[in-house]
Amino acid sequence: MVITPASAFFGVLAAGAVIGSAVLFGKWQTLRRAEYIRTFKWPAGLLARLEKHHPGFTRKDSALVSRACGSSSSPI
Repeated sequence: MVITPASAFFGVLAAGAVIGSAVLFGKWQTLRRAEYIRTFKWPAGLLARLEKHHPGFTRKDSALVSRACGSSSSPI
């Protein structure tokens, strides 16, 4: 089997396209995941159950938990 310069060029081009597509797909997945987290709606009654389970929690504490769990950046 003889590899001509044209077939080598198209092989490199195809490999670059596959790698580029994989990188773009990964970036798209990351952005889609971040959008889902940002727009997540808490199930009804979940924060009320949190307050019931932890009697020391106030409504303000629950609001802070809700904001912290929905943020896309964390200090850790």
